[in-house]
Amino acid sequence: GKLAFLFPGFDLDVETETHSISDYFEVPRIIYDSENHVGQQSVRQFYNSVLIDYALKKLNVIPDMYGGLSVGEWYAARAAGLLADDSIVRLMASLHLEEERV
Repeated sequence: GKLAFLFPGFDLDVETETHSISDYFEVPRIIYDSENHVGQQSVRQFYNSVLIDYALKKLNVIPDMYGGLSVGEWYAARAAGLLADDSIVRLMASLHLEEERV
């Protein structure tokens, strides 16, 4: 069989539990402020995508293909080695997402 990593699109209401992954692989956690805005959720989702991708690869779980929905397409391209992390960070910064409150 074939294996695909699918990265989700933006969802303000999703709270992915990644602390156990961070702890297991000894990767620092990111602490977020208490304000809920689009920019913070975007950073959180990017970090979680990078962390989960790192953990799976560390376990030698290597996909045959990558896919993504919406902003997840950027995360998939990063995981596949097509984009550098700073490309996604610059994209998010250019959108001024921190100004969008929910």
